[in-house]
Amino acid sequence: MAQVPNAFLVVFDSAAQAVMCAVTLQRGLHAHNRGAESADLILVRVGIHLGDVVLTQTDVFGDTVNLAARLESVAEPGGVCLSAEVHQVVSRKLDLPFVALGRLPLKNIAHPPEVFAIARASLGGEEVEHGGGGASGPSAVS
Repeated sequence: MAQVPNAFLVVFDSAAQAVMCAVTLQRGLHAHNRGAESADLILVRVGIHLGDVVLTQTDVFGDTVNLAARLESVAEPGGVCLSAEVHQVVSRKLDLPFVALGRLPLKNIAHPPEVFAIARASLGGEEVEHGGGGASGPSAVS
């Protein structure tokens, strides 16, 4: 796990582990937020992509990390976005509702990837219009 400003980058052994970690995290935060004052709300975004990463003693980087960070940036606060590669792997293994967001242009990504979100209702939050942007949160890379 690497800590970057306003975010965490976590590497998993499998895409399913990454998605279930994100779901568990978001469900816990949504439960906290239900009884919290607006000043105490914790809203994070999660982006998940599948691929090779470069690991050093103190850092994790590479194209996979960059795409996961861009997916995180388009997730709704309290939401999870994942690449088509992750969706293809986990959609048959996990009983979660996914929403196809289409091909989204992402900063410094030459070819817009197909993006999916986990339906907010399954995370314990209210459904919101997709818009992205705003505060940063954890990124998970598997």
